[in-house]
Amino acid sequence: MPANDLEWNELLNVARKQLVLPLVVDGLEGLPENLRPSVKVVMGIAEEIERTEVDNHVINALSMKIKHYFEKKGLHPIIQKGAVIAAYYPIPTHRQTGDIDIFLKADEWRKGCDFIWNEYYVGDEHGLRISYAKMSSDDSLCFVLDGRTVELHNRFYDSRYEFLALDKHGPEAHIAMMSAPALKHCLGSGIRMKQLCD
Repeated sequence: MPANDLEWNELLNVARKQLVLPLVVDGLEGLPENLRPSVKVVMGIAEEIERTEVDNHVINALSMKIKHYFEKKGLHPIIQKGAVIAAYYPIPTHRQTGDIDIFLKADEWRKGCDFIWNEYYVGDEHGLRISYAKMSSDDSLCFVLDGRTVELHNRFYDSRYEFLALDKHGPEAHIAMMSAPALKHCLGSGIRMKQLCD
């Protein structure tokens, strides 16, 4: 028996809270026509899906802006976590975004932090417009750029133990990189479907 609009809206609200609404909507296409939600229900969430897609483009553009900023300063940043993991999704722009994570090797990280602090306190019209910066408890520098939170990390695997000798651009490294944050979510605020999908 097909679900009614109320039941579909309840399911979609759970997907929204779990940060997987676009993924659930993508999966609806696999259902037989008679089991799919009504056009009214689908149209009600179309704007949210579009916002997620736009948000992905904004995050990707900001990630590249930060990457190029550091490269111009002679550093070698690696974009991490969400922006990288999204590429493994069937529709990458349907992964709901979070913050931007950038990795710099330990010997470059301090320089990167100094550049960010200088942009925050002094700034210039051609640099980054940073509205907030602070050190976090995990030794990352967190700052806000164009309304988005950015974390500058000096540990690739979000762990005090950089024991894995993996190519930092390969899929195995991406899996390892996402394991520690998933554990932190599990032990802290709780794990969502988004972390499981990642």
